[in-house]
Amino acid sequence: EQAERSESKETPSTVLPGAARRVSNLSLLMGSHLGSKTTTAPSWSSDPPEDGATLTHYRSGFLPISRLYRNVQTSSGAKRLSDQELDSAFARELQSQWSSYYADISKEITKAQERGLANILGFFLSARPEETDDSASPDETEAYTRIKGFLERQSGYSHLLRSEKEFGVLYAKRPELRNVVKQIEKIENDIASISAPRERFREILESMFTGSKHLVFTEKEIRVQLPPEKTIGLSSLSSGEKQLLFLAFNALTGGNHSLIIDEPELSMHVDWQKRLVSTLLGLNPTIQLIMATHSPEIMAELADDKVFRL
Repeated sequence: EQAERSESKETPSTVLPGAARRVSNLSLLMGSHLGSKTTTAPSWSSDPPEDGATLTHYRSGFLPISRLYRNVQTSSGAKRLSDQELDSAFARELQSQWSSYYADISKEITKAQERGLANILGFFLSARPEETDDSASPDETEAYTRIKGFLERQSGYSHLLRSEKEFGVLYAKRPELRNVVKQIEKIENDIASISAPRERFREILESMFTGSKHLVFTEKEIRVQLPPEKTIGLSSLSSGEKQLLFLAFNALTGGNHSLIIDEPELSMHVDWQKRLVSTLLGLNPTIQLIMATHSPEIMAELADDKVFRL
């Protein structure tokens, strides 16, 4: 951890993974040569060209070697924080970010549900209901399963559904219910799409924590469980585990922007170093990763044209 809080004097290699194809390659075109007496304002171009007159503005994030503790604040004149205090501050910050991220996902899911319910209501209120395509409709058993699952996720509405037998009779008599089931299917697909990055984050992190530690992701926090029923905080993770969790979360929430990481291999096991780039891009295929590293394992599976020695 001391290494994380000190500057490196070695010259690293820069890794530019190529999976982030959605991020434009921008080149700065200078209006005159260096050393000339007059210069014009620099202009930017995009390769490949973008549609429209203006270029997309991308933000970038920088994770220095002190990244785990970069947001730790101390009062004026305070002594240097102990390792325990730093670890506790890291855990609080990451938990806060996770809770905020989870809340944003929940809001998007609520919006998807509201849109779907509005479409269902609009169908019944329309003067000319659309015709039902029976060939594309699920049978009564599948329809019952979909509606039951949907209502169970809506607090206070599960009692509205009758027994499967009664529903089957109603489903046969009222063909408009087939359109309702289709709308519910669309809502469920939208929710699955919104939740997919979060679920992918959980699955990937759980697959990498293969020892006795098991990560549990809830609405409010990320917990670490040990057998048989012991729970520890994020502050008790090893330095390498903290680094992996922190880098993975920043990649997950990075959008289609650039993420610059100085020495991503810090404190990380060699096996994790080999998987790091593919893991981060698996979490977010649209992000552009720029890494400065001393580790050959980080670069092991990258094409030669994506690695630059500085």
